[in-house]
Amino acid sequence: MESEAIQPDNAATPGMDEAAFERLYRREWKQVFAICLHYVNDEQTAADLAQDVFAMAWRKRALLKPGTPMHHYLYRAAKLEAQGHWRATGQHRHHLEAAQSDRPAGANSTEDAIRYRELRERIDGVLTRLPEQAQAVYRLSREKGLDNRSIALAMALSEKAVEYHLYRTVAALRKFLADYQ
Repeated sequence: MESEAIQPDNAATPGMDEAAFERLYRREWKQVFAICLHYVNDEQTAADLAQDVFAMAWRKRALLKPGTPMHHYLYRAAKLEAQGHWRATGQHRHHLEAAQSDRPAGANSTEDAIRYRELRERIDGVLTRLPEQAQAVYRLSREKGLDNRSIALAMALSEKAVEYHLYRTVAALRKFLADYQ
């Protein structure tokens, strides 16, 4: 692994030229594509996302810390780009709806709806007792599906503060909902 980090083609350099970047592209494109494909399950979309990742890497190459293994950066960027696309296109809603439609034939949807409404009211009741910032962080995370970094940017907080608010909120929910069956 360390030998990879030393090679100029694998490490970020502020002055990375086109030839070095092209070698990096040829070597890593399949893996970046595979990561994108894993999340979006569509080859054309995955190819487009992989291209976006490399275009972004080219634009931001001067901002990368010298010596950073480029494959680590590319793989992480591919994952984040694909997850962002997945959220933005509403595919997660489609998967949730599909999972909910797979109910057993004898399921009582009226009873389930009542139980869901009761649970939702209890959760909202617990959330209203928490500070506004903790409520906002929880709602952005659980209801909007944003990751900690996005929440931190949107609310001008550190990622650690977002983690703290989520931990505190989830602990409060566990405590107040422990008796819910």
